[in-house]
Amino acid sequence: MRAPTKKATKRARTRKAEPVDKWAAFDALTDEDIARAVAEDPGVAPIADEAFWSRAKVVMPTPKQAISIRLDTDVLDFFKGQGPGYQSRINAVLRSYVDTIMRTRRALIEGEESGIDDRTPEDIRKAVRDELDRA
Repeated sequence: MRAPTKKATKRARTRKAEPVDKWAAFDALTDEDIARAVAEDPGVAPIADEAFWSRAKVVMPTPKQAISIRLDTDVLDFFKGQGPGYQSRINAVLRSYVDTIMRTRRALIEGEESGIDDRTPEDIRKAVRDELDRA
């Protein structure tokens, strides 16, 4: 039998402790504990009641298309600075913009109030840049 090498003994000394049972603490929570934790957490979504489901829409994800796009450095830095998923956030902002413009156009065609002002796309781009500058 060979003698252990330095590498083998070092690895043996740096072993991590056995993982604890993460579910044991969860299983020990009472319904009151869970309700209190939910009530105290500002990030928890509201409970989906009947009113929620009456307004809910099924939104199927659409296939994405890979493109090359040039963005202002500060705009890209802003989105990247928000953490992982920055491309999805950029897509969400663009989706919101498109939806708003399309809703406005439909309202104008149908002669209805759009619920938003009638700014041009250039006005909206300037407003978005101003908001990003303030952030």
